Amino acid sequence: MHQNSTNYIRAILNYILNKEFFLVIAARFIQLLGSFLVLKILSTQLTIIEFGHYSLVLSILTLISLLPFSAFDQGVVRYVSIYRDKGIFNYFYSNCFIPYFALLAVYTLFWIVLSQTVLLDSYWSTILWALPVFISSEIIKTSYLMIEYFDRERLFTLVTISIEFSLKCLSPIAIKFYSKSLSTLDVLSVFAVINLLILLMTFYKRRQSLRISLIKTKYIRIFNSRIFKFSYPLLTWAIFGWLQSMGNRWFLNLYSTKEMVAKYSLLSSVANIPTTAIIAIVSGYIVPIIYQKENEKRGFASSFLKITIPSLSVILTCFVVIFHLFSYEIITIISNENYASISKYLPVLLFSNSLVILADISTYEIYAHNQTRRLIRSKIFPGMFSLIFGLILTKNYGLHGAITNHLLTNIILAALILNTTIKYNREAK
Repeated sequence: MHQNSTNYIRAILNYILNKEFFLVIAARFIQLLGSFLVLKILSTQLTIIEFGHYSLVLSILTLISLLPFSAFDQGVVRYVSIYRDKGIFNYFYSNCFIPYFALLAVYTLFWIVLSQTVLLDSYWSTILWALPVFISSEIIKTSYLMIEYFDRERLFTLVTISIEFSLKCLSPIAIKFYSKSLSTLDVLSVFAVINLLILLMTFYKRRQSLRISLIKTKYIRIFNSRIFKFSYPLLTWAIFGWLQSMGNRWFLNLYSTKEMVAKYSLLSSVANIPTTAIIAIVSGYIVPIIYQKENEKRGFASSFLKITIPSLSVILTCFVVIFHLFSYEIITIISNENYASISKYLPVLLFSNSLVILADISTYEIYAHNQTRRLIRSKIFPGMFSLIFGLILTKNYGLHGAITNHLLTNIILAALILNTTIKYNREAK
């Protein structure tokens, strides 16, 4: 039995490497390089205060994405291979995102009402319209491209990522060159336009699948009820996940300065680069295959992850060592000397991020079996911990407190997730 499983895994690996591997690696390399360059350009071309503002905008984007779009995205992509096999993918594609547009319209209306009734900082008034347009375009673009990833459209993914990051790297430089200044408003506006361009490319490619004639209330209700059933546990812990990943920025904004927000945000972003690259390859490449093969042969996910996780552990350990040895050089290359003082914390954050990523990857069998509700407790508690101790630590110790909170929260999260995964694997046997 074990030999059969091993042969099956080997056959799948050979198939993957021959057909898709290099396209995916190319796409993810460009995405990683593009993210690095965008971070480098914005951290150097924006003033440190403006970069702090931009970091807060990204945290708002993350919050809105989590409530509920990224949670629903997981439900959407889980059904891509299922409905493709059943021959009703076009109906699914045309109807699954209709609620997204409606909810984004509600969020936009709420933001406009809030801006007119609550006294906001002058900065937020300058991006009154750019903020909802940028956030909406980013969420919709990401959701539609998720389907391309999970439908294994590797070449199209490579092309769109290349165009998107090329434009997002060049446009801030061009604005700074011609206008002699660059603001958060400029960045949000031009990035929204680029997102819309990528969406138009996607819609054109899927013009046979995305048809108004296929949009029916019945299908919207059926598809989204199934998506919600899969996704509601993720939605349950969404706010706690945001507190864990983005709360420290706002604690620093409350108790410290925009400069500290900018420094922590840059540090966190750089520490996320290796783990983001790995999770991008795994989620955009391996997970679609796991979902597809698990539909055909239960137990494939478990066997595949037993090979994948140890390999990724070695890779991440190498990254931690490299970041420890060259932390100063990495920070100054990505940004500039203004952020050099925080470089010593880089390997610490990467270590804690690596623990979380490995723990999250171990849950893909749970996702494949639609058992996401089992993760609710392990996801909620770290967010509560981060809220309580983040406020205390950041108030008393500033940036050091935020970093300590980040480290402790990630260790707790990884431990709880692994405990849940181990218990599930024992039950599955």
